[in-house]
Amino acid sequence: MEMEQPPEPNPHHVSPKHIAYIIVVVAIGLLVGFELIAWTEKRQARKRGGSGGIGHAVPQTFLVRETNGMVWIPSSGFYMGNNKGPIDQQPEHLVTLNGFWMDKNEVTIDQFSKFIQATGYKTTRELQTNALPPLASWRMPLGSGRTNINLKWPVTWVSWVDATAYAQWAKKRLPTEAEWEYAARGSLDRQAWPWGQHFGNQTNNMENLKGTTEPEIKPVRSFSANAYGLLDMAGNVSEWCADWYGKDYYQQSDKVNPRGSVTGHERVVRGASFLIPPSDLLLGVNAWRRSTPPQSAAGDIGFRCVQGM
Repeated sequence: MEMEQPPEPNPHHVSPKHIAYIIVVVAIGLLVGFELIAWTEKRQARKRGGSGGIGHAVPQTFLVRETNGMVWIPSSGFYMGNNKGPIDQQPEHLVTLNGFWMDKNEVTIDQFSKFIQATGYKTTRELQTNALPPLASWRMPLGSGRTNINLKWPVTWVSWVDATAYAQWAKKRLPTEAEWEYAARGSLDRQAWPWGQHFGNQTNNMENLKGTTEPEIKPVRSFSANAYGLLDMAGNVSEWCADWYGKDYYQQSDKVNPRGSVTGHERVVRGASFLIPPSDLLLGVNAWRRSTPPQSAAGDIGFRCVQGM
């Protein structure tokens, strides 16, 4: 009687003990990998002057990508709003944005004049018969008789309608409110100003907001840039955003690429201006919001454009 031979071992069979060993090794590898990534990010943040967490310090360097007068704002998440601010800044909420290009500085009188020359466009201000002060317009932002115009000043006395028309002509668009705030923060999370938590003796682009007796507009690129390479995101002139303004919009804001209220009566304006003293901005400027009817224009409101998304 022949003895039954045991089956030959399966060369592809892996014992439960070996499987458990492999799982442990992979888990350890992943853990080490995550720790290495976290350590690398913290090290890079320290190089930029940040802490790697909430409440970054002033960044010292940042890889700025610039082309055709625009700088690249990388995709990321940030906390928008301010829980200590007015109701329209609450609640502070996490927002994620795609990357986009943004004008390095506000659109200048010189740039806007090229749009006018190419299209023959008439601004809403110029079409108004009861405009005050007399003759103040984008052409003469200081009013009648003031001919000392600097073409490098940000263009003002332009409505949201005018700014949108320019942006379309330039094959760009106005930034959303979320894009504007994210860009203004310059990689500093939950900070009051583009350079940190306190106004202090900061000069940068807030120099003409220190309560001078004769506040005045300044040419673009007169002050230091934030970490993204953007200029005048805190002062000089306020800027139009694409969104309809909603006082309670943050309570139901989209978490990814928010675009503001669906309807409204006024458009969002962001950033302080040379007419607004720091004493009016006790909680800083990054989360500060205000609104203006889209047909209105003012001597301290301008705009800049974006591309992307």
